[in-house]
Amino acid sequence: SDSESSSNDDDETINDEDIRKALFPSQSSSTTGPIPPPPIKRRQRESSTSSVEETKVDIPARPHANVQVERSEEIQAIRSQLPIITEEQAIMEAIHDNLVVLICGETGSGKTTQLPQFLYEAGYTLDGKMIGITEPRRVAAISMASRVAHELNLTNDQVSYQIRYEGTYKKETTCIKFMTDGVLLKEVQNDFLLTNYSCILIDEAHERSVATDVLIGLLSRIVPIRCRRNDPLRLVIMSATMRIEEFINNRHLFKLKPKIINIDARQYPVTQHFNKHTPKNYINEVYKKVCKIHRQLPSGGILVFLTGQQEVKTLCHQLRKKFPMQTQRENDGKIYFEYNKKHFKSFFSLVL
Repeated sequence: SDSESSSNDDDETINDEDIRKALFPSQSSSTTGPIPPPPIKRRQRESSTSSVEETKVDIPARPHANVQVERSEEIQAIRSQLPIITEEQAIMEAIHDNLVVLICGETGSGKTTQLPQFLYEAGYTLDGKMIGITEPRRVAAISMASRVAHELNLTNDQVSYQIRYEGTYKKETTCIKFMTDGVLLKEVQNDFLLTNYSCILIDEAHERSVATDVLIGLLSRIVPIRCRRNDPLRLVIMSATMRIEEFINNRHLFKLKPKIINIDARQYPVTQHFNKHTPKNYINEVYKKVCKIHRQLPSGGILVFLTGQQEVKTLCHQLRKKFPMQTQRENDGKIYFEYNKKHFKSFFSLVL
C-alpha cells in the first residue's frame, strides 16, 4: 500500500520543468532555475502622447506688423513700473506660436490694461477684426475700456465697452472691445465662430464663474475650428492664481496643454497694525482710526472694509463732515460715475 501511495504522489507531482515547457515551449529543456514570471504588459505612455501630437495643427503664419502709438511721458513712466512690461516679448512670442496661452499674474501686474495694448501694437486689429476682453463685472469693463483708450491715445469709439443694454461699441470703428462674459456668450449664439475677433482675452478666470467656465469650454472648440479654416483665433486666459489648472490640464478640454506664463506682481511695503481689543461699536473705532492715520501719517490712501452698505454710508457721512471736500481745488477729490446712467451716483474718494 505504501508503494501505491508513493506512485500516486509521483504521478500528481508537477515539477518546474513541466511548467516551463508548458509556458515557454521554445526554450530548451536543459534550462534550469526558478520559473520566470510572465511578462507584464505595461501601459505605454507614448500612446497618449502620440495621440496628442496627432491633434497638432499648423498655425497659419501671421504677417509681422507694428502699429505706432504715441504716449505721453507720464503714461510711459506709469507703464514702465508694471511688471508685465518686462515680459512683453515673451508674451507676444507665446501668443504668436500658440493658439491658447495662460497668463498668471497677481493683481497689480498690469494684465488687463497692457495685454490689449500689446496685441494692438502687434497688428491684431489691422485685418478688420477686434480684440475682445471679457470681464466678470460691468464696472470693470467700463473703467478698463476708458483706461486703455487713454493710454493708447484713442477715442471711446475705437476702444469701446459693451454691457447689457448699454455700450459705446461701433462696428465701423471699434478695434478693442471690453465686455461682460454674458455679452460674449450672447454673441456666440449668433456667431458661433466669433469671426469678428482675432483674439479673445478672458480676464479673472480664477473666479470660476459659470459664464466664464462655459465660455472657456466653448472657446476650446471654437479655436481649433477657426485654425482649420485658416482663420486662427487666439485665446488668452488671464488669472491671478493657478487655480484654473483644474481645466487647463483637462485633455478633453484642451488637446494640447496651453502655454503658461507667470508674471511677478509689484511688491508694496505693508505694515500691519492690530487693536488689542475690538469694541462693540467698531464703526466709531474705525472712524477714529482713519482720522488718526490722516493726521499723523504721510500722504496716501486708506482702504476700509466694512460688512454692509449701511455701514459704508454711515462712515462716509462721518468722514465728509470731518473732512469736507474742496472740489474747486484740483486733486482734492475725485468723482467717479457708476455704469448705470439712469441712476447717476457719485462716489466719495478722499485724497490724503
